[in-house]
Amino acid sequence: MKRSVSNEMVLLGVCTAVLLIASTSDWPYFAYVLLRVLICTVSAFLATKRYTEHNIPWTWAFAAVALLFNPVMPARMARSDWQAVNILCAVFFIAWLVYSKMDWIAIRLGLGSFTTQIRLAAKRGDAKAQNSLGLLYDSGKGALQDYAQAATWFRKAADQGYSNAQFNLASLYWNGQGVPKDFSQSAFWYQKAAEQGDPEAQVRLGGLYADGRGVPQDYAQAITWYRKAADNNYPSAQTRLGVLFDDGRGVAQDHKQAASWYQKAADQGFAPAQVRLGVLYNNGQGVAQNYERAAYWFRKSAEQGNAEAQFDLGNLYYSGQGVPWDSAEADAWFRKAEEQGYSAGKVRLGGLSINAPDAQAADTQKLMHAPPKSLQGHLDSVASIAFSPDGRIIASGSHDTTIRLWDVESCESLRIIQGHTAYVTSVTFNPNGLTLASGSNDKTLKLWDRNTGQLLLTMAGHTGEVKSVAFSPDGRTLASGSNDMTIRIWDVTSGLLLHTLEGHTDMVLSVAFSPNGKTLASGSCDETIRLWNMSKFKSIRTMQGNCGSVPKIAFSPDGRHLASSSGDWKQPIKFWNMTSGEELSALTPSRTDVVTSIAYNRNGHTLASGNWGGVTIKLWDTASGELVGTLPGHNGLVYSLAFSPDGHLLASASRDKTIKLWNLGDAFI
Repeated sequence: MKRSVSNEMVLLGVCTAVLLIASTSDWPYFAYVLLRVLICTVSAFLATKRYTEHNIPWTWAFAAVALLFNPVMPARMARSDWQAVNILCAVFFIAWLVYSKMDWIAIRLGLGSFTTQIRLAAKRGDAKAQNSLGLLYDSGKGALQDYAQAATWFRKAADQGYSNAQFNLASLYWNGQGVPKDFSQSAFWYQKAAEQGDPEAQVRLGGLYADGRGVPQDYAQAITWYRKAADNNYPSAQTRLGVLFDDGRGVAQDHKQAASWYQKAADQGFAPAQVRLGVLYNNGQGVAQNYERAAYWFRKSAEQGNAEAQFDLGNLYYSGQGVPWDSAEADAWFRKAEEQGYSAGKVRLGGLSINAPDAQAADTQKLMHAPPKSLQGHLDSVASIAFSPDGRIIASGSHDTTIRLWDVESCESLRIIQGHTAYVTSVTFNPNGLTLASGSNDKTLKLWDRNTGQLLLTMAGHTGEVKSVAFSPDGRTLASGSNDMTIRIWDVTSGLLLHTLEGHTDMVLSVAFSPNGKTLASGSCDETIRLWNMSKFKSIRTMQGNCGSVPKIAFSPDGRHLASSSGDWKQPIKFWNMTSGEELSALTPSRTDVVTSIAYNRNGHTLASGNWGGVTIKLWDTASGELVGTLPGHNGLVYSLAFSPDGHLLASASRDKTIKLWNLGDAFI
C-alpha cells in the first residue's frame, strides 16, 4: 500500500511540475488545459481507488488535489478562462465520483437505506459488506431470501480471505442451500476459516473429520481441531471432545476426561455439556455417582430449554433420586420435553399410562405413584437378569465381568461371583433353583452353586462370544448361542458337549426352550428365527420376516406362541404361531424404538418390552396388541427383563448399571 501511494504521488508530482512549467512558459492554452484535466482525472481515480481500500486519509488527500489544486495562472491566459478551467475540472471530478462510485457520496452523506448502503459497498468490493449482503439474502431480512445470491456474495468475500464469509459459504455447502450439497467443499471452506482462528469453523471441521464426511475419517485431525477451539475456551469444542472420550471414538474411552471437558463447557452455561455432565453423575461414570449433582446439572440445562435435560430431570423426580419424589413435577418436565418434540417426554408424560379395565383402576393408581426400587452395585452395564424359581433371589450378569445375587425383599446384594474374564452376557437358573448358569464374552459357560457361589463346571468349545444360555425344562441340558453362528447343547452333569446345531449364517443372539422342552428356538443377526427338534437335534423351521437382528425371543407360557424382538424399528416386536410358523401380529412401540428385551408374565396375557434408548419399559396386552402401561426409570439401554414367578414383580437391567424392581401388584396377573 505504501509503495503504491508513493508511486502515485510521484506521478502527480511529475504532472504538477509539467503543469507549472506550462503555466510559466509560452505553451499553448490547450496543452495547459489537457495537463490540468489529466491531474484532475488521475486524482479522481486515485481517490476512489483508495476509498475502496478503506484508506480514507489518502482518499481525501487525492480528492483535495483534484478539487483544490490551483496552479499559477498562465501569464497569457485571461483570469476568466483560468477560472473556467478550474471549475471544469471540479465538475469533471464530481461527475467522475457520481458515475463510477456513487455509493461513496451516498454513504458519506447518509443517503439511502441500510440495505442500499450495504449493497453499494458490496458492489464496490468491500468484503465485510459482501458478507453482510450475503447474510441478508440468507436470512430473507432486508432482501428476498435467495440462497444462490447469498452464496454468490459469500464467495466474493471468501475469495478475499474474509473468514466469516468462508464459514458462511461452508455452511451453505453443508446444507445444500443455493449450491449443491457438497461436504468436500464445506470442509474446504471451513478449513480456510479455521486456519484464521474461527472457533466454530474449527468445531465444524473437526466434526467432518470425526464423521468422515467430505474428508477421510481421521479422529486425530478431529481432536486437533476441537482442541484448537477448546483451548480458547470455546464450549462447543469442549463438549465435542468430551463426547469423543465419553464414547471412546478415536481415543481410549475415558469418562474422567469426558467429565473434565464437560465441566469446562458446563461452567460457561453450555446446555448440551450440562446435560451430559448430569448423565455422568447419574451413572457414576468418570465421577462419583451423585444424583443431587445430576439433578443440579439437568436443571441448569433444562431451564435453558434443553429437552433431553427436561426429560432426565423429570425422570429423577419420578424415581425420587437426587430430588424429592414428585410425580406432578415429573410430569411438568416431561411435558416441557414433549412440547419440543422430544419423543421420550411424550412416552413418559403422565407417569404410568394405563388402558386397563376399570376393575384394575385402583392398582393402576398405585403404580402411577410407586417409584421402582433400585438395585445398585455393578460397576458397568447390567446385561442379564433372572429370578430364581422361588422368586426370592435375582441373579444379574454384568459387563464388569461379575455375577451378583440379590435378595428380592431387601434389595441387598447377597453375593458377588467372580470367575469370568469378559462381559457376562447371560444368566439363568435351572428349574430347581439350586444351580445358576452364565455365558460370557470369554467364550465359556459356567455353572455355579447358588447358595455358596462355588464354581461347579466350566464348559468351553465355542469359538466366539457366548450371547445367550437357557436350561431345558427338565434341567438336564443347557443350550448356548454364540457369535460363532452355532448353538451348542451341553450335558449339565458332566459338562460335556452333546450336539452342535448349525444353520444360522450370522451370530446367534438368543436361545429359548419351549415349555415342554421339545423345541428350541434361536434368534440371529441373520434376521431369522430357527426352530430345532430337540429329540433329533435338527432344524424343523426357519421363520423369516424380520428386518434386523433378533436379539431376544420368548415362548408364551402355554408354548403356543413365540415373541421376538428385532432391530427393525417399524415392527420391533412380532408374535409367531408355533404350530404353523406364521407371523400372527406385530407391535410398533414408536417410530424410534429398537426393542432389546422382552418377557412374558406368568399367564402370557402381558408382554414387557425394553428398548435401545432406555426411554421406558412398556407393557402390552398380547391379545389386543394395546399398550397398557409404561414404566419410566432407566437412563440407558434396557438389556434384560424378567417377571417374578408370581407375576407381581418385574425386574429390568440396564446400561445405566442398575436393576429396577417394579411392583405391579395384581394389575397384570
